[in-house]
Amino acid sequence: MKSHILAQLTFGPWRDDADEEWENSVEHTLVWFLGHLLRCSQIIGDPVYGIIEGVVQAQVRLPHLDALDAHHMSSCGRADLEKLECLLGCRMEIRLLASGCGVQDQTDWKQATWLVLYGASLQGLAPVRDQNLACIPSYLLPMDELQKEKLFFWACDEDCHSRLWFSSGSLEKETYVAMADPRSALNVRARELAAMVEKATGKPTYTYLFRHYSLPGDSELTRPCPLCGGAWKVEEAVEFRCEPCRLTSSSAADLGEEELARIGTWQG
Repeated sequence: MKSHILAQLTFGPWRDDADEEWENSVEHTLVWFLGHLLRCSQIIGDPVYGIIEGVVQAQVRLPHLDALDAHHMSSCGRADLEKLECLLGCRMEIRLLASGCGVQDQTDWKQATWLVLYGASLQGLAPVRDQNLACIPSYLLPMDELQKEKLFFWACDEDCHSRLWFSSGSLEKETYVAMADPRSALNVRARELAAMVEKATGKPTYTYLFRHYSLPGDSELTRPCPLCGGAWKVEEAVEFRCEPCRLTSSSAADLGEEELARIGTWQG
């Protein structure tokens, strides 16, 4: 389990004598501000917010201590914060509720050999990681807010598929195909976003291909790249990586589902 930083954001006192327009404006601006933080990976997972003892507050999880520094915020995020501070007559205060002990050092994307759009077990984390699968919050990447939002919404989409597949309901096979087949709409979109990240950073950027069901015997470890049929077994944090196709994956260990195991494999 990864360690995160729990923080309390205090925005100012709630006015009991305020009219409905002011109340709606405060709530709307607060939601938009927190949304900007979420979409830029400045906070992890959904925030908890409300009026506590007459004060507008929010509790959030941070990936790093500097995540809420003003220079990391988008222009829209800064504008909503300024509007919120004007409405409430106070500047936002940040108080750590749990120390950053155990939190991993911030990963510098500039030092990465390559990057990967990683959609497995996101748990609210930013989807871009380095070659060691260390998470890189989107606010650190040299991209505009719209590009970061595209990454965020893809991650949400992938997470929905993952949850549906894990529930083993009526859409189990369909969601597995979406995550494991490199030609699915979900993964085609992921590869387009990976190309966007590569263009912005200058770093080779791959798409991680989910894999759960295993081929029998040694054929799982010797299977070729599902897009080009080339050899792609490597000895890295990921077990498979195809440079020309910009795909990475891992081997599976769940036997007994041969039909599902052929999903996401080279078809010749």
